Amino acid sequence: MHPSSRSPTRDRSTSEGLFLVLASRRAFEAFVGPIPERLASIFRFAKPNEEIRIRSLLADCRLVISKSYLPPPTHRWIFEARRRGVSTLLLVDGPLEWSNLYRSPSLVRRMGPGQVGLFEPIIHDGVAAIGETQRRWIEHKNPERGLELMTYANRRIATSRPQAPSPTAGEDAADRTPELDFLVTTARTPYFDEAERRDLIRCLLEACRALSAGGHRHAFRLFDESLIEALRREIPDLPLDASGDFAEALGRTRCVIGTPSSVLLEAMQHDKPTATLMFRDSPLFYQTGWLLGCTTDWAPSLESMLARDPKRLDWQRQVLRENLSESDFFAHCDRIRAGELLTRPRPIDPADLELENRSLRRLLGWRARLFGPILRGLRARSG
Repeated sequence: MHPSSRSPTRDRSTSEGLFLVLASRRAFEAFVGPIPERLASIFRFAKPNEEIRIRSLLADCRLVISKSYLPPPTHRWIFEARRRGVSTLLLVDGPLEWSNLYRSPSLVRRMGPGQVGLFEPIIHDGVAAIGETQRRWIEHKNPERGLELMTYANRRIATSRPQAPSPTAGEDAADRTPELDFLVTTARTPYFDEAERRDLIRCLLEACRALSAGGHRHAFRLFDESLIEALRREIPDLPLDASGDFAEALGRTRCVIGTPSSVLLEAMQHDKPTATLMFRDSPLFYQTGWLLGCTTDWAPSLESMLARDPKRLDWQRQVLRENLSESDFFAHCDRIRAGELLTRPRPIDPADLELENRSLRRLLGWRARLFGPILRGLRARSG
């Protein structure tokens, strides 16, 4: 057996230990919420490039948490922690999307052509997924590897609904209705190649024309300048509204149309009739109550959304139950601290080692082929 594949012998299951997060506190709390007072004293934060700080903290760690799967600098510390007997946890930051899993250029850029897909393989000891459906998919792609999987309430998606203003004297009820019938939006990275860009532009133009033809009040919430320029060439007076955060934008609209991303889950969480703009042929990990772009006549679907079809809204609520957990992340932290979860790192297996080799090559280039096995051997002996 390769020396680096032995299970660490140091047992930290009952040690107080620190919880080190490989990110800023602000970025971490955006997903899990504010750290409760009972746990505040054990959390520490460091970005992957803060080598001196991380090394000084690892000796006293009980757990290392990362919210990034791909960057090789993060891989380095995950393997370092596991070889020191420190358990590791991956915090998944959003929903799964097929193109992002298998077609994103960052997969090859960061990990080389040998990377199968996102989360394949998982190199951590545990994973905190945003919902049960996501947890099952990650388990399916990492069978019999000893991962501990849990779910947590992702606070970035499960945002609170903006408080409706209290009516004032003389205010008409119609004045309190949302100013828009439809908000059209996309993921922050809306396409991965030129063919996808063309198809998305076509779908967005069709959406705008259908909404205008139906006399519906609408706006586009877009952040990709290339998309905006292409749409404005065809529709110079394209209505744009990218002000405020998305929760505020939801308060201004009755319905939402968008490409697969966390914003669709957030829109359904706010009980908005929500449609997926279909411009790819890839599978959907979760489905909204409406699909647009599958037919040439959009009018019946748009009217159904405005009418809040109860059967479709019931479907959306069931989708949320399967895809968004209500479990408090810090309740898992309590169990880890008490020695009930992630008591020790799992053995480093061949899938781990293969990814580690590729990660080292991305970090060190050709030198990794020579020094990689030596470094791993030294780390194993020093652990």
